[in-house]
Amino acid sequence: MLVMFLDFLQYVAGYHNVRGLQKEMEKEGLEEARYDDASWSWKLRLFFFNAKQWALAINVTWLLIVLFLWLSN
Repeated sequence: MLVMFLDFLQYVAGYHNVRGLQKEMEKEGLEEARYDDASWSWKLRLFFFNAKQWALAINVTWLLIVLFLWLSN
């Protein structure tokens, strides 16, 4: 559940990041733009991505340990 929640939060931060860029492009009449990697939404998206990867790695490791202990009995 934690990994899915972190995935959702990453999606929300990514949405805000893209939406902010889209608004800026429309406001200034740009055809192309670059993401602002100093923005809070970019940093949050990156944080949630990394948190999701770590949570998944910990969960898989725990599951493998439990499975190994269960099968060895």
